[in-house]
Amino acid sequence: MHYCKKCSKAIEPPSPIATYENNYFHPECLRCSMCNQSVSGRQFIKEKNGSLTCEDCNAKVAPKCNKCNKIFSPGVSYKKITDELFFHNECFVCAGPCRKPIGADFYDLENGKFLCESCYDKYDMDYEKFMDNDESLVNRAPPPIPKDNPPPFQEEKPNVNEVDKLANRFQSNVNVTLNDKTSKPNVQSLPAVQRERPKPPVKEVSEKCAKCNQDLVGTITVYNDKKYHTKCFVCWQCNEEFKEKSFFKNNGNPICRSCHSRNLVESASRCAKCAQPILDTVVTFKNREYHDYCLVCHMCSCRLAGQSIFMDKHDNPYCVVCFTKKEGKNCSFCHQIISPNQPNLVFEDKYFHKECFKCEKCGRVISSSESFYKGESENGAICTSCV
Repeated sequence: MHYCKKCSKAIEPPSPIATYENNYFHPECLRCSMCNQSVSGRQFIKEKNGSLTCEDCNAKVAPKCNKCNKIFSPGVSYKKITDELFFHNECFVCAGPCRKPIGADFYDLENGKFLCESCYDKYDMDYEKFMDNDESLVNRAPPPIPKDNPPPFQEEKPNVNEVDKLANRFQSNVNVTLNDKTSKPNVQSLPAVQRERPKPPVKEVSEKCAKCNQDLVGTITVYNDKKYHTKCFVCWQCNEEFKEKSFFKNNGNPICRSCHSRNLVESASRCAKCAQPILDTVVTFKNREYHDYCLVCHMCSCRLAGQSIFMDKHDNPYCVVCFTKKEGKNCSFCHQIISPNQPNLVFEDKYFHKECFKCEKCGRVISSSESFYKGESENGAICTSCV
């Protein structure tokens, strides 16, 4: 006779029984903490406080990928950029020409896009110019001129004889005007010249350095529409000059690689097993974060990311094969091991596959919801139709 772990009442046969962490429950006593529905025979997640959450309710509160908007199933690896920004490994790709998945080092463009280190070193912030750079467009022939359009205007040169005629006519008119002494020139009085008072020269205002507020002289650096002396444009945290041509951003402020690495280590999540910062792939299990190489089976040490994980009463993780070997029960009918994710029945302290619990007379499978009688054999049962 077994007793329910939650209500402490006896589980009398042929009532169905649910097993979890080596404890026995009525199926209706093993419930989701959010929707209060039974999780017997369904996938569920154990929370840090020990409560259970069904798969549907977990999907409502679980983190989602910022690109594909899909949730991260338990044991699936992903990248955590901030406390509110997550990506699948295959969704976190470079916005530059390479379009490849990004590793541990990347540049945040602060517009929802990220550049890998290689593309940033090659193209800097001009990466968009190289996104669709097709060499076939170079040296392309110009488009033909439509037949309906008129030909371009060409100035015609005058004939030599016409030029001579015009010159003679102009000379004749000039002679007549100069030899006519009786004619008086038409002179008109001109107004007095008005001179404007000269304006004082405008003094040009020199630009100032955004940091030291001194006049900008020599080489300058422009960042975020602000101009700096090159020697004044330094790391915002350590005030050291940039040793590389590239830099990182922290809340819009430029920082060097050393400070960026230090910030990643300080703000990164800590692995629940080795307590070291997680700078690359994060695997979440039971509301705790791990390196993908730290979440392994307690028995065979295989990686558990992306597969079903089972826990013993000491909260040690196991793969399905090892957990079946350690905790699995043998079916009293077929004598095969009952996998943890297989439905089963318990009758008189004996375990059966759901499909193995049959009437010993007619051979029909007896479900957990119907009544039956104990048969004559040791492991036998008789349905109500055969009594």
